[in-house]
Amino acid sequence: MKQAVIVAAKRTAFGKYGGRHIEPAQLLTPLFKYFQEKYPNAMSQVDDVILGNAVGNGGNLARKSLLEAGLDETIPGVTIDRQCGSGLEAVIQACRMIQSQAGTIYVVGGVEIVSRAPWKVKRPQNVYETEFPHFFERAPFAPKGQDPSMIEADENVATKYKISRKMQDNFAYRSHRLSLNGNITQEILPVKVKGELFRQDESIKPNLTIDKLKRFKPLLTKGTVTIGNCCMKNDGAVLLLIIEQNLGFYEGLKFINSSNVGVQPKYLGIGPVPAINQLLDKENLTISDIDSIELNEAFS
Repeated sequence: MKQAVIVAAKRTAFGKYGGRHIEPAQLLTPLFKYFQEKYPNAMSQVDDVILGNAVGNGGNLARKSLLEAGLDETIPGVTIDRQCGSGLEAVIQACRMIQSQAGTIYVVGGVEIVSRAPWKVKRPQNVYETEFPHFFERAPFAPKGQDPSMIEADENVATKYKISRKMQDNFAYRSHRLSLNGNITQEILPVKVKGELFRQDESIKPNLTIDKLKRFKPLLTKGTVTIGNCCMKNDGAVLLLIIEQNLGFYEGLKFINSSNVGVQPKYLGIGPVPAINQLLDKENLTISDIDSIELNEAFS
């Protein structure tokens, strides 16, 4: 197999829900132009643009965005949805394409403008459904309790694995402090949004303390998840450049392998555990062999 290498990555800052009502393609355009200016040779030979998007209003956002950014019209685009793992799945698919020799250069990433997500409303039954119900048969809904909200699922995980409110608050506080103390500005591309230079994550809270976290009430009547220890709704975008090794780039992150594992929907937050174990087995490794781990900390 060919070796896939992630050679560049850039993102916008993450904005809070409801703060900026712009189109996803508008947020992606500065990132595309940054890559065009910094890596003109690679960008002129892109095989495909693969973007993850979970809350958009449909359509092929990847293709629309690359055209609006001025990329060559011969470059195709594809948009994929694996919900919270959509952007990561875009990376995996590009790497697999390189490994299989289907292509050599890919621009991948993800974008979410939660502020513009379509409202979910119940569709009223029309007269034809009343008269001819057999023509409008729908697939049955998941059994009650089998398709919970993220908050309900998190509470299920906390109960099953005995993760206390205190543990969650402490971990959330740690996450904010690490983000503030780390040098993440280098990964952010400042962009102008409606005349304002947008360059800092709005989801990181510099004044957050353990005492403040303790004061928040649970989001459910009985529970441990609060607005302090769970994720915010954010708007943001990220792009990465992934190429086949030995195409003129000498630094980057090698893609080795990946695993996807489904779990009981009631405990969706535990998904990384079987996936990591499966991946370690594939590579004949143990967790002690891994120097650094990065996880999506949507819920502490």
